[in-house]
Amino acid sequence: MITRKNTGSPAIAAFGNIIIMLLLCFFLSCFFISTDKPVYAEESTSDQYSYGYTLDDGYNVQISYHYYILYLSGVYFAYDVTFDNAFYSSVENKKELINSVKDTFLKNGFSLDVDIDNGKMTAYLSYDSLTDYYISQGENGYSIGEPSVPVKKTLFYTDYSNTFQTVFTGLKTEGKFVNRIYNACVDAGIEDENILLSYVYGTPYGENLITSSADKISYSASEHMYYHIFNMKVSERERFITVNQHSPNSSGWYLIAIIAGIVVLAIPLTVLVIKKKRRQ
Repeated sequence: MITRKNTGSPAIAAFGNIIIMLLLCFFLSCFFISTDKPVYAEESTSDQYSYGYTLDDGYNVQISYHYYILYLSGVYFAYDVTFDNAFYSSVENKKELINSVKDTFLKNGFSLDVDIDNGKMTAYLSYDSLTDYYISQGENGYSIGEPSVPVKKTLFYTDYSNTFQTVFTGLKTEGKFVNRIYNACVDAGIEDENILLSYVYGTPYGENLITSSADKISYSASEHMYYHIFNMKVSERERFITVNQHSPNSSGWYLIAIIAGIVVLAIPLTVLVIKKKRRQ
């Protein structure tokens, strides 16, 4: 006797398709939606030769602040100081200069990368998640802070815009980290017009999701990060910068999946009804 394997009714198969489509929309929305808080970071504009670094436009030092939101989770902060080779080669006690910059970070739990020979220091902190960062700042880890106000909302996307000043507003405020770096540079004989300030926002999301008023946007293939770089002079330290976020709305995509699922389910049901009427 020959038997035929029962593969299930068209309605059951259609219902399975609905489940698959809903799961697909869920995973796609998780992939594209970024965090509520804006994201920030930086890439150095200096070029290293066999000895030292050469900064653009004749600056003696570049003071940089990095703020990266890493892919899916994780936060990275860094203060970076890079001396131009033409200036640094004239410094008699290079170790004393670098130590005057790094000591304040050592006392505050930062990790350090120090290159005394070439005149560069990076002090950084990293966290596995935003929750860990909030807890380190004295919050309970569950607060989401003040969300950005939507400037445009459609069924599928919501646009946010956040305009703010950078850490460099505290450049001449006693006790701030940037102020301690600035004072060390001034004590070394560097004048304000020879100091380059760089604020950089790093994000894994491209310009289809994140845009800004940055002077330059670059991409690192090795790090899978986009860097929004805001350069300014000391006299421009109170500059306002803007970061825009284009976030998919999962509810809109779910609605489309449900509608598509209903359509898929309706077709085999309609066919079954027609067949039954014909048999009658």
